[in-house]
Amino acid sequence: MLLIIILLLVMTIVKLILYKRRKSMIFIFIMSVLLFLIASLKSVKFAPDVINYINHFNKIGNQSTLSIWTNFLNGSVKDPFFDFLLKLFSNLNINHFTWLALFSFVFLVSIAILIYRYSSDFYLSYIAFISLGYFFFSLTGLRQSLAMAFIILSYKYLREKKFMPFLFIVLFASLFHSSALIFLIAYPLSFVKIGIKHLITLLITLLTAVFFGDFIRSLINSVGWNDSLISYAEREVTLNYSGFIIQLSIFIFCLIYKNKIIQQNPKDITFFNLIFIGLIFQSFTIVVAEFFRVSLYFSIFNIILITKAIMLENDKKARVLIYFLILFALVVYIFWSGTFFSYEFFWNDSFYM
Repeated sequence: MLLIIILLLVMTIVKLILYKRRKSMIFIFIMSVLLFLIASLKSVKFAPDVINYINHFNKIGNQSTLSIWTNFLNGSVKDPFFDFLLKLFSNLNINHFTWLALFSFVFLVSIAILIYRYSSDFYLSYIAFISLGYFFFSLTGLRQSLAMAFIILSYKYLREKKFMPFLFIVLFASLFHSSALIFLIAYPLSFVKIGIKHLITLLITLLTAVFFGDFIRSLINSVGWNDSLISYAEREVTLNYSGFIIQLSIFIFCLIYKNKIIQQNPKDITFFNLIFIGLIFQSFTIVVAEFFRVSLYFSIFNIILITKAIMLENDKKARVLIYFLILFALVVYIFWSGTFFSYEFFWNDSFYM
């Protein structure tokens, strides 16, 4: 946790130095470097999933390319492209520290591009990125983070209504984690006018999650396009409503400034709809915990929309007050969640040294 305190202090100092350059690329670069160092220097003990990835990498290194193809053809591999990528790294004698760092680099570059293009306040976007768990998830969910990186890059074409580039990038993302295909629903839904139908849909979703959990599980069994997704329905692990409440609070706050945001740029309605879709999926985590993974593809855009809402408050005093209240809440949540309490550097690893 000391590391996060130092990170927040450095962020704040850089922010103050660049106070008159709120849209400075320098801040993006410094933040990307700092987060990359934290991600690439982490201990494998920090996240059990990382150890599993490393063990899988070692296993793939001892297999032939033909056997990987065979596993792909008989359906025993969830996302074969990832295995081929690991096999390539093994053939090139690239160790796990290097490719783990490479994955982090790709994800953080996509975040940097997203924030640079669309955020109204880089500092607050990065605080939200850390506080709301997206950075922490990238340290553990490697395959999905890699898929999310390309989903984030596909947003440009979603926003511009360029279907073919959007489709191509989403399909490419699904090669790393097939759950990325769910983002295809964003194309027909992202420009829907925000209205009462959203509230009705949310209420129906909540009622379904609370009273018809078995129906949701059977639906996953019916529409899941691979064994991994279908297995979600068989798991008993669920989450509480904390994640849903946080996302709902952000969505409601941003709705207050909806007209101003859309008036400034009509294409920003896509942020509202993407976050709403993420909210829908997040509501089902009380039935199946893994729905939070699906929600991530959409809710990541919270880190952009919240800055647009704050900066469009006309009253300067109110804007400053709201800014610091939200900043305070985000920082407190970093410590309250305690996700970084167990962080260690890789030189503390004995088994993998």
